Amino acid sequence: MRERKLRSTAESLVRLRESLIPYTHYIYKIQRKVKSKNTMRICSLSVPPLKHEWNQTVWSVNNLRCGTAGGIVAIALTTGVYTLGQIRSAPVDPGVRGGPAGAGTPLNGLTADEIAFFQDGQARFADVEAVTHGSNNGLGPRFNSDQCLSCHSQPAAGGTSPAQNPLLAVATLQGAKNTVPWFIAPSGPVREARFKKSNGVSDGSVHDLFVITGRTDAPGCNIAQPDFLPSGTPLTGQGGNPNIIFRIPTPLFGAGLIEAIPDSAILANMQANASQKSALGISGHANAHLGGNVNRSANDGTITRFGGKAQNKSLLTFASEAYNVEMGITNQLFPQERDETPGCLFNATPEDTVNFRPATAATGNSNTGVLSDIEAFADFMRMLAPPTPAPATPSSQKGRATFAKIGCVHCHTPSFTTGPKIASGSSTSPSVALSNQTANLYSDLIVHRMGKGLADGITQGAAGPDEFRTAPSGASDNASSSSMMDGRPTCWKPSGITGVASRAVLLMIETHNGYKRCLEMIAYWSGLEGLIRA
Repeated sequence: MRERKLRSTAESLVRLRESLIPYTHYIYKIQRKVKSKNTMRICSLSVPPLKHEWNQTVWSVNNLRCGTAGGIVAIALTTGVYTLGQIRSAPVDPGVRGGPAGAGTPLNGLTADEIAFFQDGQARFADVEAVTHGSNNGLGPRFNSDQCLSCHSQPAAGGTSPAQNPLLAVATLQGAKNTVPWFIAPSGPVREARFKKSNGVSDGSVHDLFVITGRTDAPGCNIAQPDFLPSGTPLTGQGGNPNIIFRIPTPLFGAGLIEAIPDSAILANMQANASQKSALGISGHANAHLGGNVNRSANDGTITRFGGKAQNKSLLTFASEAYNVEMGITNQLFPQERDETPGCLFNATPEDTVNFRPATAATGNSNTGVLSDIEAFADFMRMLAPPTPAPATPSSQKGRATFAKIGCVHCHTPSFTTGPKIASGSSTSPSVALSNQTANLYSDLIVHRMGKGLADGITQGAAGPDEFRTAPSGASDNASSSSMMDGRPTCWKPSGITGVASRAVLLMIETHNGYKRCLEMIAYWSGLEGLIRA
C-alpha cells in the first residue's frame, strides 16, 4: 500500500512536469543524480523509477535553498539545446505586489446599518488594551499583544504581520519587565508559541510571550514568562527549542463569506471529481496520503473552518478565543482567566461583556454601543471584503489554466457560493452583501494529511498532528513575505546565476506547506504568475 501511494505521487510529478513543458519550453529533470540505479529519492522515501531519464545526470543549481521543512521534492528545470538566437530573456521575479493594498474595505452591497457596525468593529480592532485605568481594560495576566491591529495590519487592517514587528515595543510598555523571546525579530513575523508537551504530557496550547509583571497598571503582580530556550535563528524561528510550534496571524479578508458557505457545499466539493483526486493521491479518507476530511465541531457536529487546522466554527468563536488567548481578556464565551495567580487579577470577569447602558454614540448607529468587543470584532471580520485581485495578464491566464490542469484545484477549490439567505442584523431580511455571493477562496476548507515533515505534534478538534486546512490563498499577495503558518521563511533567490543557467528554476512540490514566495518565484520565473497573483 505504501509503495503504491508513493508510485502515485511519482506519477503525479511526471504528469506535472509534462504539463508545464508547453509553457516553459524547458526540459524537466530531477535536480540531483541519485546514487542508486534502482531507486529515486522523493522526500526521503524511495520508490522505483518510473522513467529512464529520472536517473540521468542533471545540472544542479547552486546557492538556491528554500526553508528547512521536510517533505520537499525539488525538480530543476533546465534548458534544452538552444542557439544564442533562440535564447529567451530570463523571467524576473518582481517580488511582492506593489501599489494600493486592494484590501481592508467593507463588502459591496452593505446597508447603512451594516456599514455602521463594520466601522464600529474596525475602530475597536485598533483599540490598545491596558490592565487597569485605561479606556479599554483587561490585558493579561499573560498576553501576546495589546491590540488586534498590531498582529493583523499588513497590507491593511484585517491582514497579517506588519513589515516591522510591533512586539518588541509591546514587551516593555508601561514598565513591563519582559524579555523579548529569541524568535521575535524586528523584521520577522509576529509569532505565537504552542508547546508540544508540558511536564511530560501532551499540551498543544498557546503559551503567551509576555506577562504584566512590572507594569505600572498592574501593581504587585509577579509572574514569570515561559521558558522559550534554547534559542535558534530569530528570523526563521528554526533551530531552537524543539518543543515549540509557532503560529503567525492569518489574514481575515473575506472571512464573512467563508462563514456563510453551507456545510453541504463543502461536503459536495469534497466528494466531487473522485477519480481525478484518487489519481493524485487526494482522498476523503482521514488516513489516506494527502487525505482530506472535514473538521467538525464537538458541540453540534457541523463543519468548523477557521484557523490553521479549521478548528474554529464561527467568527464569534474565533474572535472570543483570540481575545482571551492572545490578549488575556476574558469574555462571555471564555469567561475565566487563563492564569489565576493571586495578585495578578484586577478586574471583574468576564472583562468584555454586552453593555446594558451604552454611551450615546456621536455619529452612526447608536445600537453599536450595546455590543461586546467580541461581537464587534466578529462584525468587522464578517463584513470585511476579500482582496481585489491584480489585473489579469496573458501570463496569469496561462497560470490559471495550468493551475487547474495539473490538479491544484482539487484542494485549492477556486470558489464557493455562499448560502441563499445569510442574515446580518436581521433574522427576516437576508444580507445582500453576504447571500448568494461568490467566495474566491482557492481552498476546499477541509484538513489534509501533510506528512511527517510538516507534522506539528498538535491535535485540534478532529485534525491530527499532521493535518492542516487548505489555507485560503486569496488573502492578499502584497502581505509580508513570511507566509507559512508557523512563520518559517518562505524562499531565497539563487545568486550568481547568469546566462543560460538563469533559466534554472527550483520547483517546490512540498505538499503545500505555505511557501507562497517560493511559488511566486516559480510563477514568475516560468512565466506563470497566475498561479499566485491572479
